[in-house]
Amino acid sequence: MLLQSLTFAEPLLRIAGGLQLLQLPGMIVAQRSLGWHAELDRLSLVNRRLVGAIAFGIISYVFGTALLNFLVTAEIVNSRLGVALCWLQALAWTLRAVLQFVWILPSWPPSAGRALGQLFSAIYSALALTYLTLGLARLSSV
Repeated sequence: MLLQSLTFAEPLLRIAGGLQLLQLPGMIVAQRSLGWHAELDRLSLVNRRLVGAIAFGIISYVFGTALLNFLVTAEIVNSRLGVALCWLQALAWTLRAVLQFVWILPSWPPSAGRALGQLFSAIYSALALTYLTLGLARLSSV
């Protein structure tokens, strides 16, 4: 077992899955607070569909990898493929956190509630650090 001595790995992976799932209701609140539907309605049909397809892909990835964290926890923390998945997640969530801080938060409208934007920032940062911790723990256990 690759991470057998690291008893924190499985609970940490489940926490990450929970954080990923926490975004889904957050997205519902965000779309209302930020007026996504009104703005999307101004796009041409093809662009509206492209944005919808991108959003569906992102939601599917986030939800799917969260489910994997719960359904195949031991396999993720105890296999090379699982550790590679952790590194992929670390990269994805680090990039998302950086975008949130550098690009999105500065333009977040006060009317949408700054706390919501900051909550997303905290979630993305926690996910990045969680997956980075799991990936680094694997490197140090070799």
